[in-house]
Amino acid sequence: MLDTDIRNRLAEYLRGETTLRSFQEWFIRETWDIQNLAPQHILDLVYSIKLKLAEYTSGHLTENEVRETLRQYVEHFTMVLSFPAAHPAMRPYRLTASSSRILGLEQDEPREVVLAL
Repeated sequence: MLDTDIRNRLAEYLRGETTLRSFQEWFIRETWDIQNLAPQHILDLVYSIKLKLAEYTSGHLTENEVRETLRQYVEHFTMVLSFPAAHPAMRPYRLTASSSRILGLEQDEPREVVLAL
């Protein structure tokens, strides 16, 4: 999904594998006309990152400041779980998590999350 792609690309930048300019070019291209095509949690992510990039390009944030503010979108995230086929009337669940693994900062074994509905 797009939110996973965004976080993976952002993690590449935060690990120093690509430049901010390269991330920004990819991000703008991938999110250009997203307003009618994505669920709200993805729109929230996209618009938050766009705001930080705009603050950087207008000179309100340095690259180090934008790097630190963008880090939160990789380390802390919300997943939205929905099961429309099994339970059409059920509201989506929001699961918030934190992880440094995507940044390559820890080497834990993956952990399984089990939700009882």
